[in-house]
Formats: sequence, structure tokens, C-alpha cells
Amino acid sequence: MGSGCVIYTLVACTVGWISPETGVWQKIGMIAAQLAAAFLIWFFFLLHYRREAKEMNERIQEMKKGKD
Repeated sequence: MGSGCVIYTLVACTVGWISPETGVWQKIGMIAAQLAAAFLIWFFFLLHYRREAKEMNERIQEMKKGKD
């Protein structure tokens, strides 16, 4: 997602969707904001799936104890 956002922003600057008068720091800020948003989305999915894996492992351990 991060690389896609960077490419999208570069293309937007090239074709004129983002004004050429926009300063370099504003463009860098846009890219940084997009990367930060991508990181946050990734991080929350990481936490979600880590918790889900922990619950699955706990359930597997409970099932193993039931067989013994």
C-alpha cells in the first residue's frame, strides 16, 4: 500500500492532478502522510491477526488436553 501511494502521488504530480506550484515539502508531506496511514492500517491488522492466532493456539491446546 505504501509503494502504491507513493506511485499514485508521483503520477498525480506528473499529470497535473496536484498543482505544480505545490512546494516540495508539501509533496513530501503528502507522501509521508500516505505512508503513515498505510503503516497504521498494517499495524492494526497485525494486532488483529496476532490476537486471532493466539486465540486459535489456545483453542488447539484445549483440544489437545481434552484428548489426553
